[in-house]
Amino acid sequence: MVKLPTPGVTSAAFRPSPSLTCLTGLSAHSQMSRFLLPYLVAFPPAPSNLNYAVPLSPSEYGVLAGVAFTSLFVVGSLASSSNAPKNRRPYAVASGLVTSALLALYPLCGDFRSLAALRSLQGLASSPLNTVGYTYVRDNEGNDQRATSFFSSSVYVGGGLASLAGGLSRVQ
Repeated sequence: MVKLPTPGVTSAAFRPSPSLTCLTGLSAHSQMSRFLLPYLVAFPPAPSNLNYAVPLSPSEYGVLAGVAFTSLFVVGSLASSSNAPKNRRPYAVASGLVTSALLALYPLCGDFRSLAALRSLQGLASSPLNTVGYTYVRDNEGNDQRATSFFSSSVYVGGGLASLAGGLSRVQ
């Protein structure tokens, strides 16, 4: 039987652990790295856009935004869900840091192929953070659904940060 909360009575305030807070922040930054590409590309391109320096067709952009990232993300997620080490935090931290570092390499790409390869590597690198992150929450935060909600909010926070960063990149 499900116990419903009594109206007017609130449960104890949720306070995420320092580890969960760090993992969520890292995930938000990783998500920002993942979602930044759409804000860096415009048609027709302006000097502040990535596709001004690296000419991309709309089809190539579509491949970069979707298939290039997702193809290895799915493979990496499946592999990391069954092969994650017992101590998952360093694994998740490495995943987030590598994903973010790969973003810094975008300006060094001179053509579509190198960008596609980089996006695929970024997908592979970011895949363990999700699977390991949710497993970490389950194993270390008990059955508190607020911890899962807190961690999963990193997707939206990261998307918002990407939007903000993309907008700021256009400010002259």
